[in-house]
Amino acid sequence: MNAQDVITLLEADGPGDTYELIENTFGGTPYEVPDCDHTPRIDHVSEVFDDDLDKNVFKFDIHTDTDTDRCRINIDRQRNEIKTYDPSPDKLKAVKGESVVYNWKFKLDDDFLPTNRFTHIFQIKAKGGNDDSNPILTISPFKSSSSSAVRKLRVRYSQGDNPPSGPEYVTVREIDLEPFLGNWVDVSCEVYVNEDSTTISSEEEPGSIKLIIKDIVSGTELLNYQDNDIDMLREGGSVFLRPKWGIYRSLESLMPLRDETVYFADFSITEKDQSLLSNEEFDRNDFRFYPNPVLEKIFLQNIRSNVDVQIYNLQGKLVISEQKDQIDVSHLKTGVYFLKTSDSKNSSVYRIIKQ
Repeated sequence: MNAQDVITLLEADGPGDTYELIENTFGGTPYEVPDCDHTPRIDHVSEVFDDDLDKNVFKFDIHTDTDTDRCRINIDRQRNEIKTYDPSPDKLKAVKGESVVYNWKFKLDDDFLPTNRFTHIFQIKAKGGNDDSNPILTISPFKSSSSSAVRKLRVRYSQGDNPPSGPEYVTVREIDLEPFLGNWVDVSCEVYVNEDSTTISSEEEPGSIKLIIKDIVSGTELLNYQDNDIDMLREGGSVFLRPKWGIYRSLESLMPLRDETVYFADFSITEKDQSLLSNEEFDRNDFRFYPNPVLEKIFLQNIRSNVDVQIYNLQGKLVISEQKDQIDVSHLKTGVYFLKTSDSKNSSVYRIIKQ
């Protein structure tokens, strides 16, 4: 099989067992939640049905007067996030020389009220190297003045120089928050993991990032940020990059805060053009499929009898579900689809092109 994109999906499948679903996809215990701040304990990440998307989505809640930072004695901030990290599968870790794409959808409440310090809903962080506790990139709603009516969405970058006053953050984009309020948006963030051209050899490609956010209903592009010569690593030896999604906010605000909810859907992490990295169970059986691109039929090799095979379109709609060693796709329209193989324990997702 030729090298191809390897895609990992995290999709809400209905109320209940939400943490188990996240664990099975991201590995380990990939959430940082203040559940134990409540008596009785409550789940701060749950699944609900969304009428706009006509599907189940993830609901992230934060409570102003109750929640701390992961149930710690910490009075200046609070967080409710999911992440990839050390125990995650290798295919979810962006290492030097890899191109990785993070995709997801999110919706803010009509009256969402960010702090005037920080309210991160997405972070890219490094594991290893100097100053790896501070994010490389953040997407953050924020309040830019004393008036709650003036709200912005800000994208910030930090190379992690860590001067005496703290990490050196640069605002690379700042736009009105209004188009994001009450509306689902689609996010694509593609990174090439390397340093900038001042610190690498002429034979290497410098680090890069491409961030695009679009309104789902209209398709309107709300934000576009690209940098093709940027340091996406930390000095001192970064091991890998990792994403975080959720609500992480300061409580040291000059204005009152509210209990907030942010909705997320359809997380995906794509390793582009890498050698096949399926789950260990599928590797052990040497699973293969061909041809790709495909015109009429996909043939599956070494597929176990208990493995389900599903094909989704780009909108996440299931278009084919089989348990066969060949799949007729002749009726599908030309374009990109996702082939998902899964059993009771594991799943892998691959991109296919229908001609």
